[in-house]
Amino acid sequence: NEARQEKEREAFSEENIWTNYRLLQVWDLLGLYFCCQEPYDDRIEPVPVSADGDTTARLRMQPDERGRVIFDPYPFDQQPLKVQIHSKKLNRSSFPSEEAFRQDFYEAPNLMLEYELVAA
Repeated sequence: NEARQEKEREAFSEENIWTNYRLLQVWDLLGLYFCCQEPYDDRIEPVPVSADGDTTARLRMQPDERGRVIFDPYPFDQQPLKVQIHSKKLNRSSFPSEEAFRQDFYEAPNLMLEYELVAA
């Protein structure tokens, strides 16, 4: 598998691979931003804005009182963008055992987080 990956990697420049890696980190941070707590004023940087990764930006997120999150600069091709995330809210963050976590997790009600992403 590693040999196949190395062969596929030869088709791309080193800069392009690192740019994609950084973009993957940005998406991961956005997932954590929306899923771990209520949205808050925050930023992600550096965010690549070119294929070679030479140009970057600071992505700022700011929630408003109407359930929207304002992005500056706006990175999506649809405006506004409505997102829904299936979730569960647990009443505690540590558990005495894996079994206790599983029990609380499966007993917790299913929730739907909904946000509207808009440009500044």
